[in-house]
Amino acid sequence: MIRQDDVVILKSDGSAVGTEESFYMKTEGLDPDSQPLLYAAAISPRAILENVHVDPETGKVDFSDTTLTSNGRAMVKRGDIAFTDDEIDLEKVDFIIFINRRYDILPPVVRLTPEWAAAAFMLGESVETSAGDPTQAGKQLRVVGTNPFIVGSKDEEGNTFLNILRNNPDIQCFILNTGRVGGMDRGRKITVRDSVKIMEMIARDKIVWKKDEFWGYEVPVKIPGLELSQFDLGNY
Repeated sequence: MIRQDDVVILKSDGSAVGTEESFYMKTEGLDPDSQPLLYAAAISPRAILENVHVDPETGKVDFSDTTLTSNGRAMVKRGDIAFTDDEIDLEKVDFIIFINRRYDILPPVVRLTPEWAAAAFMLGESVETSAGDPTQAGKQLRVVGTNPFIVGSKDEEGNTFLNILRNNPDIQCFILNTGRVGGMDRGRKITVRDSVKIMEMIARDKIVWKKDEFWGYEVPVKIPGLELSQFDLGNY
């Protein structure tokens, strides 16, 4: 069930409060095979599109055409996305997933301790897009909580997050790598389908983990439906 897109307020009791009834999403590369729910919503009559190529004769949109810009956007109503309901709040948070795009030794997914999760929160790793500074698109960024709108002390924000995790030990945190494993040139690309399968198995609690003795977080030993050997660092 999809409850919210962007701004979510995490409360001390482990619940979350949503803020809006719409999704505002990037459309570059959006296709019906890899992201069918978002694609269907983006071509809904109620969708509002910006910087998206439209065929002047047929009126059909082409999200793959970035001739003018790659900064295509769509605002869609939650009701036009399958697997949504009338609620935007979440009574209980089970998982928090930090999405990074790395190209080095980070596995496709790792499971974090509360302290590691707080570190990931404070590092706030993300990638600059054409929506921000087109000249810096693809460059690694670090913004605390991936939130440039924090009001007040960033240290307090990080410690508040850590305390929420410590007071709600059943919340599991992960880093999901959507880049490559083993380097930019010859590393193995982590596809959208790979990431979807990983998140499915996280939700189903089907991943077998082991502790990485060097880093201290947990790495997957087995993920049903995903061949982990292709991401073995020994191959690179």
